[in-house]
Amino acid sequence: PLPHIQSTPKIHMRAKWDRFICVDLDQDGKKEVLAEGRGGGVVLYCGGEEVYMTVITSQCFPYEIYENGICIDGAGGAFSTGYNRLYPAKGAMYIERIAYMEVRENYVLDIPPYKIMDKGVTKEECEAYIEELVGGLTPLEWHDFTEENIDRYVVD
Repeated sequence: PLPHIQSTPKIHMRAKWDRFICVDLDQDGKKEVLAEGRGGGVVLYCGGEEVYMTVITSQCFPYEIYENGICIDGAGGAFSTGYNRLYPAKGAMYIERIAYMEVRENYVLDIPPYKIMDKGVTKEECEAYIEELVGGLTPLEWHDFTEENIDRYVVD
């Protein structure tokens, strides 16, 4: 016989989005909508005739996004910066770490402080690659999550 399993009550949280941005993350010609609020955010994207939503935790949510889909995260805190491309998929979010910079002085760990496509490189090589990725581009503007801004910036 199976032991008695007590069900736990469902927790209902109301999502409150503070800001959003529209950008073609994966460069497939269709813009995705990222909405951010307390504790993280979501990506809304089209897959065929369906619209899907993928949750992104605050640790992985980008704080800057460029028009070419390159996202910058601060998952490593104040001492590192990751340059990523996000690939939303039904039920998942794939994050490709394109470049990474560890900016601590007197670096002592065995992990290379600069990487391109997960390969250790010199600081100069990493900076030059990042310049190729986002040099001359301005991060896109986040919009307050209001009905007026949704009507203005979200394109069908």
